[in-house]
Amino acid sequence: MINKIKKGNRNNALFGVAFKKASLKGITSEELRRFLYVYNEKYCDPPLEKYEIKAIVGDVLNTHGDWYE
Repeated sequence: MINKIKKGNRNNALFGVAFKKASLKGITSEELRRFLYVYNEKYCDPPLEKYEIKAIVGDVLNTHGDWYE
């Protein structure tokens, strides 16, 4: 059984997941965004809206934009 990420923890949890994934060399911002959409749907209860996922990816890019393109 998979433990779902509940309301109140989703943003921080997804930021952490995105941050770790972003540290991998060769991943583009679009690949990160698509990965996080799928992860969100699978592990968050309820899932965040797409605009919230875009904001999280934007925050990761702002924090470590030198990792990208």
